[in-house]
Amino acid sequence: MTIANPAPGRWLVAVDGFAVPSGTTAYDYVDVFVNTAFGGVSITDANALRPNGASWVVPGIVTANAVPAPGRVLLGQARVITDVNAQLGSADVVVQSVAP
Repeated sequence: MTIANPAPGRWLVAVDGFAVPSGTTAYDYVDVFVNTAFGGVSITDANALRPNGASWVVPGIVTANAVPAPGRVLLGQARVITDVNAQLGSADVVVQSVAP
């Protein structure tokens, strides 16, 4: 679920186990919120034709403008897109700690 422009304040998340088999079940929960004030990921790779199945190293810069709160990380994402803006893949950049 994505909530665009959520109101500030405290939010409650409830997990409704509507189809749990007998016994118990496990799940993973991840919440993400986006704010450019935390920093960003800049990719400096030039546009170029890439043959099918190609791999290449992409230069980039990670800028952390904030120290993550306890139990939080800074998460950025780099995407591979075509000239018609179709996403072919992506990679996450996780910053677990920042020295102030």
